[in-house]
Amino acid sequence: MRFTHSFLGPLILGTGSRVLGHMLMSDPPSLRFKGNPHASNPDYSLTSPLQGADAYPCKGYHKLIGSPEGAPVATWGAGETHSMTIEGGAPHGGGSCQASISVDGGSTFRVIHSYVGGCPAGSQSTFSFTVPSDTPSTESALLGWTWFNNMGNREMYMDCAVVTIRGGSGGRGGGFSSLPAPLKANIGNGCSTVDSTNVLFPDPGPYVDRLGPGTPPVGSCGPAPSSNPGNGSGGDPSSEAGSSSGSPNYGSPDYYGNPGNSGNPGSPGSSGGMQSPGSMQPDPGNWTPGNTWPSGFNSAASEGLRVAASSILASAILTIFIHLFN
Repeated sequence: MRFTHSFLGPLILGTGSRVLGHMLMSDPPSLRFKGNPHASNPDYSLTSPLQGADAYPCKGYHKLIGSPEGAPVATWGAGETHSMTIEGGAPHGGGSCQASISVDGGSTFRVIHSYVGGCPAGSQSTFSFTVPSDTPSTESALLGWTWFNNMGNREMYMDCAVVTIRGGSGGRGGGFSSLPAPLKANIGNGCSTVDSTNVLFPDPGPYVDRLGPGTPPVGSCGPAPSSNPGNGSGGDPSSEAGSSSGSPNYGSPDYYGNPGNSGNPGSPGSSGGMQSPGSMQPDPGNWTPGNTWPSGFNSAASEGLRVAASSILASAILTIFIHLFN
């Protein structure tokens, strides 16, 4: 049997990404997830990406709060460290994701941790974060997981779980309320991520795990990065300097590519951990206010090279298939 390019091309490049690239948040169990003990009407398509801006947030399932299906699945203390588990058929080369919390029924979300690259890291992976100590206490907070896949169609995924938060200081000092909103892209809102790379969040918040290199999104994607992008992990995002025991950075530069400062790894201001607020000024060469990213990030030349490389890879795959079935 002989397969032609006209047949194999759509098979590999078209349907493949739709069939394989689906993930979901299984722990804490998302709203309408079949593993949620309160889900009387499970959504067996929960791994699908958001279908347009109207599906944000939570695929619309945040409206279940207050109903039996929207009952909390966990009780967390403000200031405690918790985690989320992501699983599914294929991670599409990983990508970048964010953990955020809403205490107003989904009207606003605040990013408590960002993960650049390696999210997810496989068919099942777990990511830890700290609930800010000044998160307002509420019976029905929403933990939101948002994901932008590395390879495949330009999509945005989001699942939400209902949790009870106790012991919070109610936002005293404005720490929680000043955290950034999650990035929204690839849902017809004028912002999109770049194919075959991890998105570098314009404003990741103060706590970031950078597990791989990244590229900023393109288009109208919200405000420029804050002056306190963070570097490490763990600790209380509402504190000024946070924990100094963060995970290693991807290389020595900080989040925006600035060379790391000298010092002991893991100490504030060093290349191995959280930098002090005064030393965390973004590199003017990497962005300008208003999210006007440098042309080099998405220039015609760089885009042409990317497209050419993708075409060469696709041709190589097609050639292998043709020889196999000759």
